[in-house]
Amino acid sequence: MALISDPPPIAPGPLPVASRMPHTSSLPATFDPALTAGARNAIHVCLQLQSNERMTLITDRASAEIAAALVVEIEKTGADYQVFV
Repeated sequence: MALISDPPPIAPGPLPVASRMPHTSSLPATFDPALTAGARNAIHVCLQLQSNERMTLITDRASAEIAAALVVEIEKTGADYQVFV
């Protein structure tokens, strides 16, 4: 399993969610890599999340894979966050 600090995998396939937040244990361990671009755009472009900010992510089980992709991008910013499923 790759860690967030590891470079992205070269081969296509599910991406891991290795998280520092215990709330993410209810999220899937992997997600479809096709969700990465949208998650990156949401966190870095639309929200422009900064490391000194805090984020609360609220999701349901049906959208948990999308939430997992968002968590990876949130972690890249260094911002504190919480996840509620």
